Amino acid sequence: MGRFFEVIPLATFLIIMRNSNPSSENYWLLTYGISALAAIGCISFNVFTHGFQNKIFLGINCYLISGAVGIVTNQAWLMNLYSSMQSAAMLMWIMGIGIFALLFSSWFPVQLRQSARVRLYESFMTLLTIGAFGLAYSYPESKLLSETVPFLALLIIYYMLTFQLQSKQPIRPA
Repeated sequence: MGRFFEVIPLATFLIIMRNSNPSSENYWLLTYGISALAAIGCISFNVFTHGFQNKIFLGINCYLISGAVGIVTNQAWLMNLYSSMQSAAMLMWIMGIGIFALLFSSWFPVQLRQSARVRLYESFMTLLTIGAFGLAYSYPESKLLSETVPFLALLIIYYMLTFQLQSKQPIRPA
């Protein structure tokens, strides 16, 4: 159930962005505001249930919350940065969460026992995120190279590595 909630903020952001009028005065406030509320709800749910939050979606949720805070507090510099970086700004948050998790992994809830394999996979995902950020930042005009390829690669590789880790874990009796 927690996995389902992790996707809601991003889906909300994309649906509102797609179905709202961009020339509307409150377009960005509505887009970021509602999705940030969903992100806060998602993070709160995971903290309350002691659920593991996917670091990719945690980074996306932090991006949405910071965007909403930037709009509400009228931080033009932040909105200009997000506007110029486009999807690379979201990848920057994901990359930051990944690096922070590698450096301070004891602060993050862990789903699996921290083994050398888990640390290797986390390092690989962080390097992949840095590469995805570089690709998105280098080609902001190309939806394929700045959005589709980086995010699909991250999600597909993440779930492949998670499956690999879970298949190697011993099954514990209930």
